[in-house]
Amino acid sequence: MTNAEIIQRLELLTDAINALTQAMGVRLTRAQMCERLKISRNTMTKRVKEPGFPLPDKHGFWFLADVMQWERNSSKGRS
Repeated sequence: MTNAEIIQRLELLTDAINALTQAMGVRLTRAQMCERLKISRNTMTKRVKEPGFPLPDKHGFWFLADVMQWERNSSKGRS
């Protein structure tokens, strides 16, 4: 299996997981977001103000599907 094939399969799996989390409406707390991104609460407050960063809903939770999409888009920008 080539690297390109592996990357393609990973992208398909990521899309499937994203669709599943979106359908289930999985949400993350601020603490879970901080842990996931390995940042402090203060840094999270700053990040939320950055353009393109996923915003929490009116109850202060982040949809996992939105976070995963942001992570995917962010990693493409670094590649």
